[in-house]
Amino acid sequence: MGRQNKFKGQRRPERSGFDEEERRLVYSEESYDQRMHHRREDFPRFRDGRIGRQKKKGQKYNFDRQLQEDLSYAKEERQEPRRDYRRGGPRHIPSGVELWNRITIKNVKATKDELLKSIIEACPVPFVPVYYHLRGEFGFFFVESSEAASAIQRLHITLPVQGKIEFGETRRMPIQNIPVDERVQIKLRQVLERRYDPLTQSLDLSNFHYDESLCHEYYIPLSRPMNMKEVMRIITENTKDLKNLDLSDNKLQNLDNVEILVDKSVEVKALNVSNNRIQSLNVFAKLKGLPLESLILDGNPIATRLKEKGNDTYRR
Repeated sequence: MGRQNKFKGQRRPERSGFDEEERRLVYSEESYDQRMHHRREDFPRFRDGRIGRQKKKGQKYNFDRQLQEDLSYAKEERQEPRRDYRRGGPRHIPSGVELWNRITIKNVKATKDELLKSIIEACPVPFVPVYYHLRGEFGFFFVESSEAASAIQRLHITLPVQGKIEFGETRRMPIQNIPVDERVQIKLRQVLERRYDPLTQSLDLSNFHYDESLCHEYYIPLSRPMNMKEVMRIITENTKDLKNLDLSDNKLQNLDNVEILVDKSVEVKALNVSNNRIQSLNVFAKLKGLPLESLILDGNPIATRLKEKGNDTYRR
Protein backbone atom coordinates (compact mmCIF):
# COMPACT_ATOMS: atom_id res chain seq x y z
CA MET A 1 0.00 0.00 0.00
CA GLY A 2 1.48 3.31 -1.05
CA ARG A 3 2.01 6.35 1.06
CA GLN A 4 -1.24 8.13 1.86
CA ASN A 5 -1.66 11.88 1.67
CA LYS A 6 -3.49 12.95 4.80
CA PHE A 7 -4.30 16.30 3.20
CA LYS A 8 -5.95 14.70 0.14
CA GLY A 9 -9.00 16.69 -0.86
CA GLN A 10 -8.14 19.42 1.60
CA ARG A 11 -6.32 22.73 1.27
CA ARG A 12 -2.79 22.49 2.57
CA PRO A 13 -2.47 24.58 5.76
CA GLU A 14 -0.52 27.82 5.68
CA ARG A 15 2.93 27.94 7.25
CA SER A 16 2.86 29.13 10.80
CA GLY A 17 4.53 32.40 11.66
CA PHE A 18 3.19 34.36 8.63
CA ASP A 19 0.58 37.00 9.12
CA GLU A 20 -1.56 38.44 6.34
CA GLU A 21 0.86 41.27 5.52
CA GLU A 22 3.84 38.93 5.23
CA ARG A 23 1.92 36.55 2.93
CA ARG A 24 1.01 39.48 0.69
CA LEU A 25 4.67 40.49 0.35
CA VAL A 26 5.84 36.93 -0.29
CA TYR A 27 3.42 36.23 -3.11
CA SER A 28 3.14 39.70 -4.64
CA GLU A 29 4.67 40.53 -8.05
CA GLU A 30 6.79 43.28 -6.53
CA SER A 31 8.32 40.82 -4.09
CA TYR A 32 8.92 38.32 -6.93
CA ASP A 33 10.99 40.90 -8.85
CA GLN A 34 12.94 41.66 -5.72
CA ARG A 35 13.61 37.98 -5.09
CA MET A 36 14.78 37.40 -8.67
CA HIS A 37 17.07 40.44 -8.40
CA HIS A 38 18.78 39.00 -5.33
CA ARG A 39 18.88 35.58 -6.94
CA ARG A 40 20.68 36.96 -9.98
CA GLU A 41 23.18 38.65 -7.70
CA ASP A 42 24.04 35.25 -6.21
CA PHE A 43 25.21 33.86 -9.56
CA PRO A 44 28.78 34.54 -10.79
CA ARG A 45 29.11 36.89 -13.73
CA PHE A 46 31.65 37.18 -16.50
CA ARG A 47 33.82 40.27 -16.48
CA ASP A 48 32.30 43.35 -18.08
CA GLY A 49 33.23 43.62 -21.73
CA ARG A 50 33.45 39.84 -22.30
CA ILE A 51 30.47 37.47 -22.68
CA GLY A 52 27.90 40.05 -21.57
CA ARG A 53 29.04 42.59 -24.15
CA GLN A 54 26.39 44.20 -26.36
CA LYS A 55 26.84 43.01 -29.94
CA LYS A 56 27.23 45.83 -32.45
CA LYS A 57 25.10 46.02 -35.56
CA GLY A 58 26.40 43.67 -38.25
CA GLN A 59 28.94 42.07 -35.90
CA LYS A 60 29.03 38.29 -35.62
CA TYR A 61 29.68 36.95 -32.12
CA ASN A 62 30.99 33.45 -31.50
CA PHE A 63 29.77 32.62 -27.99
CA ASP A 64 31.43 29.18 -27.76
CA ARG A 65 34.84 30.46 -28.82
CA GLN A 66 34.67 33.41 -26.43
CA LEU A 67 33.57 31.16 -23.57
CA GLN A 68 36.49 28.79 -24.12
CA GLU A 69 38.84 31.76 -24.27
CA ASP A 70 37.55 33.09 -20.95
CA LEU A 71 37.92 29.69 -19.32
CA SER A 72 41.46 29.27 -20.62
CA TYR A 73 42.50 32.66 -19.25
CA ALA A 74 40.89 31.86 -15.91
CA LYS A 75 43.31 28.94 -15.51
CA GLU A 76 46.35 31.19 -15.81
CA GLU A 77 48.35 31.79 -12.64
CA ARG A 78 48.78 35.47 -13.38
CA GLN A 79 45.58 37.38 -12.74
CA GLU A 80 46.69 40.94 -13.46
CA PRO A 81 43.92 42.69 -15.44
CA ARG A 82 45.00 44.33 -18.67
CA ARG A 83 43.21 46.06 -21.50
CA ASP A 84 41.85 43.77 -24.17
CA TYR A 85 44.17 44.48 -27.10
CA ARG A 86 41.56 43.40 -29.65
CA ARG A 87 38.19 44.68 -28.43
CA GLY A 88 38.95 47.33 -25.85
CA GLY A 89 37.58 45.47 -22.79
CA PRO A 90 39.46 44.25 -19.69
CA ARG A 91 41.35 41.01 -20.10
CA HIS A 92 43.88 38.84 -18.33
CA ILE A 93 47.09 38.48 -20.36
CA PRO A 94 48.97 35.21 -19.64
CA SER A 95 52.37 35.49 -18.02
CA GLY A 96 55.30 35.38 -20.42
CA VAL A 97 53.49 37.29 -23.18
CA GLU A 98 55.53 40.26 -24.44
CA LEU A 99 53.59 43.50 -24.75
CA TRP A 100 54.72 46.10 -27.29
CA ASN A 101 53.54 49.59 -28.18
CA ARG A 102 51.70 49.68 -31.49
CA ILE A 103 52.08 53.00 -33.32
CA THR A 104 49.36 53.91 -35.83
CA ILE A 105 49.89 56.25 -38.80
CA LYS A 106 46.77 57.62 -40.47
CA ASN A 107 46.26 58.15 -44.21
CA VAL A 108 49.58 56.65 -45.32
CA LYS A 109 50.84 57.98 -48.65
CA ALA A 110 54.64 57.90 -48.31
CA THR A 111 56.74 54.77 -48.56
CA LYS A 112 57.80 52.68 -45.58
CA ASP A 113 61.43 53.82 -45.76
CA GLU A 114 60.48 57.51 -45.93
CA LEU A 115 58.11 57.28 -42.97
CA LEU A 116 60.35 55.24 -40.67
CA LYS A 117 63.48 57.23 -41.50
CA SER A 118 61.80 60.56 -40.78
CA ILE A 119 60.30 59.32 -37.49
CA ILE A 120 63.59 57.77 -36.30
CA GLU A 121 65.53 60.97 -37.06
CA ALA A 122 62.97 63.27 -35.41
CA CYS A 123 62.36 61.21 -32.26
CA PRO A 124 64.56 62.30 -29.30
CA VAL A 125 64.35 58.80 -27.77
CA PRO A 126 66.28 56.09 -29.69
CA PHE A 127 64.16 53.15 -30.84
CA VAL A 128 64.02 50.39 -33.43
CA PRO A 129 60.72 50.04 -35.34
CA VAL A 130 59.52 46.47 -35.69
CA TYR A 131 57.06 44.83 -38.11
CA TYR A 132 55.84 47.74 -40.23
CA HIS A 133 52.72 46.76 -42.17
CA LEU A 134 49.76 48.37 -43.88
CA ARG A 135 46.06 47.81 -43.37
CA GLY A 136 43.97 49.91 -45.70
CA GLU A 137 44.98 53.57 -45.31
CA PHE A 138 46.62 52.92 -41.95
CA GLY A 139 50.22 51.98 -41.26
CA PHE A 140 51.37 50.19 -38.11
CA PHE A 141 54.67 49.40 -36.46
CA PHE A 142 55.78 48.38 -32.97
CA VAL A 143 58.28 49.81 -30.51
CA GLU A 144 59.37 48.14 -27.28
CA SER A 145 59.96 51.25 -25.17
CA SER A 146 56.92 53.07 -23.77
CA GLU A 147 59.06 56.19 -23.44
CA ALA A 148 59.81 56.10 -27.16
CA ALA A 149 56.11 55.52 -27.96
CA SER A 150 55.14 58.62 -25.95
CA ALA A 151 57.85 60.67 -27.67
CA ILE A 152 56.62 59.58 -31.12
CA GLN A 153 53.09 60.76 -30.30
CA ARG A 154 54.43 64.28 -29.66
CA LEU A 155 56.27 64.55 -32.99
CA HIS A 156 55.30 67.06 -35.70
CA ILE A 157 56.65 65.83 -39.04
CA THR A 158 55.75 66.95 -42.55
CA LEU A 159 56.82 65.10 -45.71
CA PRO A 160 56.43 66.25 -49.35
CA VAL A 161 54.26 63.29 -50.36
CA GLN A 162 52.64 62.50 -47.02
CA GLY A 163 52.09 65.99 -45.69
CA LYS A 164 51.77 66.11 -41.91
CA ILE A 165 52.11 62.69 -40.31
CA GLU A 166 49.09 62.01 -38.12
CA PHE A 167 49.44 59.40 -35.39
CA GLY A 168 46.54 57.39 -33.99
CA GLU A 169 46.13 55.95 -30.52
CA THR A 170 49.07 53.94 -29.16
CA ARG A 171 48.12 50.51 -27.81
CA ARG A 172 49.93 48.01 -25.62
CA MET A 173 49.55 44.58 -27.20
CA PRO A 174 51.45 41.44 -28.22
CA ILE A 175 52.78 41.09 -31.75
CA GLN A 176 51.01 38.33 -33.62
CA ASN A 177 52.81 35.22 -34.83
CA ILE A 178 54.12 35.59 -38.37
CA PRO A 179 53.93 32.34 -40.37
CA VAL A 180 57.32 31.09 -41.53
CA ASP A 181 56.46 30.76 -45.21
CA GLU A 182 58.83 30.44 -48.17
CA ARG A 183 59.45 34.18 -48.31
CA VAL A 184 60.42 34.31 -44.63
CA GLN A 185 62.65 31.25 -45.04
CA ILE A 186 64.59 32.94 -47.83
CA LYS A 187 65.03 36.03 -45.66
CA LEU A 188 66.22 33.92 -42.72
CA ARG A 189 68.84 32.15 -44.87
CA GLN A 190 70.20 35.51 -46.00
CA VAL A 191 70.40 36.80 -42.41
CA LEU A 192 72.10 33.65 -41.10
CA GLU A 193 74.59 33.69 -43.95
CA ARG A 194 75.50 37.31 -43.18
CA ARG A 195 75.86 36.62 -39.44
CA TYR A 196 78.07 33.56 -39.88
CA ASP A 197 81.87 33.91 -39.71
CA PRO A 198 83.53 30.95 -41.48
CA LEU A 199 87.01 31.88 -40.19
CA THR A 200 86.07 31.44 -36.53
CA GLN A 201 83.16 29.09 -37.29
CA SER A 202 80.94 31.38 -35.23
CA LEU A 203 77.29 32.31 -35.64
CA ASP A 204 76.03 35.44 -33.89
CA LEU A 205 72.28 35.28 -33.23
CA SER A 206 72.22 37.87 -30.45
CA ASN A 207 69.25 40.27 -30.50
CA PHE A 208 67.95 38.36 -33.48
CA HIS A 209 64.50 40.04 -33.48
CA TYR A 210 66.26 43.42 -33.94
CA ASP A 211 68.27 42.40 -37.01
CA GLU A 212 68.43 45.48 -39.25
CA SER A 213 67.50 43.64 -42.44
CA LEU A 214 64.68 41.68 -40.80
CA CYS A 215 62.88 43.65 -38.09
CA HIS A 216 61.33 46.46 -40.15
CA GLU A 217 59.34 43.98 -42.19
CA TYR A 218 58.98 41.00 -39.84
CA TYR A 219 59.04 40.07 -36.17
CA ILE A 220 60.94 36.78 -35.77
CA PRO A 221 61.91 36.35 -32.09
CA LEU A 222 63.84 33.21 -31.19
CA SER A 223 61.82 33.02 -27.97
CA ARG A 224 58.94 31.61 -30.03
CA PRO A 225 59.44 27.87 -30.67
CA MET A 226 58.43 27.86 -34.34
CA ASN A 227 61.05 30.50 -35.15
CA MET A 228 63.81 28.75 -33.21
CA LYS A 229 62.95 25.47 -34.91
CA GLU A 230 63.23 26.97 -38.39
CA VAL A 231 66.50 28.74 -37.60
CA MET A 232 68.03 25.52 -36.19
CA ARG A 233 66.89 23.62 -39.27
CA ILE A 234 68.61 26.11 -41.58
CA ILE A 235 71.78 25.93 -39.48
CA THR A 236 71.97 22.14 -39.74
CA GLU A 237 71.54 22.33 -43.53
CA ASN A 238 74.10 25.06 -44.24
CA THR A 239 76.61 25.40 -41.37
CA LYS A 240 77.40 21.91 -40.05
CA ASP A 241 80.92 23.03 -39.16
CA LEU A 242 79.53 25.44 -36.55
CA LYS A 243 81.62 25.58 -33.33
CA ASN A 244 80.54 28.82 -31.56
CA LEU A 245 76.90 29.81 -31.15
CA ASP A 246 75.74 33.09 -29.59
CA LEU A 247 72.08 33.20 -28.46
CA SER A 248 72.40 36.12 -26.06
CA ASP A 249 69.76 38.86 -25.59
CA ASN A 250 66.87 36.90 -27.06
CA LYS A 251 64.52 36.73 -24.03
CA LEU A 252 64.82 32.93 -24.00
CA GLN A 253 63.12 31.08 -21.16
CA ASN A 254 64.16 27.67 -22.47
CA LEU A 255 66.25 26.10 -25.21
CA ASP A 256 63.55 24.07 -26.92
CA ASN A 257 64.42 23.02 -30.49
CA VAL A 258 68.13 23.74 -29.95
CA GLU A 259 68.52 19.96 -29.49
CA ILE A 260 68.10 19.71 -33.28
CA LEU A 261 71.84 20.46 -33.37
CA VAL A 262 72.44 17.30 -31.34
CA ASP A 263 70.25 15.19 -33.61
CA LYS A 264 72.08 16.46 -36.73
CA SER A 265 75.55 15.98 -35.18
CA VAL A 266 76.50 19.67 -35.17
CA GLU A 267 79.42 19.85 -32.71
CA VAL A 268 78.97 23.19 -30.95
CA LYS A 269 81.76 23.71 -28.40
CA ALA A 270 80.94 27.21 -27.15
CA LEU A 271 77.42 28.37 -26.29
CA ASN A 272 76.55 31.89 -25.12
CA VAL A 273 73.02 32.31 -23.68
CA SER A 274 73.73 35.39 -21.56
CA ASN A 275 71.10 38.07 -20.84
CA ASN A 276 68.12 35.78 -21.28
CA ARG A 277 65.43 34.55 -18.86
CA ILE A 278 66.60 31.04 -18.04
CA GLN A 279 65.39 30.00 -14.58
CA SER A 280 66.83 26.49 -14.22
CA LEU A 281 69.75 24.36 -15.35
CA ASN A 282 67.25 21.68 -16.37
CA VAL A 283 66.80 23.44 -19.72
CA PHE A 284 70.25 22.16 -20.71
CA ALA A 285 69.29 18.50 -20.22
CA LYS A 286 68.48 18.11 -23.92
CA LEU A 287 71.91 19.44 -24.91
CA LYS A 288 73.98 16.74 -23.20
CA GLY A 289 75.00 15.43 -26.61
CA LEU A 290 76.87 18.65 -27.44
CA PRO A 291 80.65 18.63 -26.72
CA LEU A 292 80.46 21.95 -24.86
CA GLU A 293 83.68 23.43 -23.56
CA SER A 294 82.30 26.90 -22.78
CA LEU A 295 78.87 27.89 -21.46
CA ILE A 296 78.05 31.53 -20.59
CA LEU A 297 74.96 32.18 -18.44
CA ASP A 298 75.61 35.76 -17.28
CA GLY A 299 72.49 37.89 -16.94
CA ASN A 300 70.06 35.00 -16.39
CA PRO A 301 68.03 34.47 -13.19
CA ILE A 302 69.72 31.09 -12.68
CA ALA A 303 73.17 32.73 -12.87
CA THR A 304 72.19 35.28 -10.24
CA ARG A 305 71.02 32.55 -7.85
CA LEU A 306 74.15 30.47 -8.38
CA LYS A 307 76.35 33.51 -7.84
CA GLU A 308 74.57 34.34 -4.57
CA LYS A 309 75.24 30.80 -3.36
CA GLY A 310 78.94 31.19 -4.18
CA ASN A 311 78.78 28.72 -7.05
CA ASP A 312 80.90 29.83 -10.00
CA THR A 313 79.82 27.02 -12.32
CA TYR A 314 77.38 29.36 -14.09
CA ARG A 315 80.29 30.38 -16.32
CA ARG A 316 82.87 27.89 -17.50
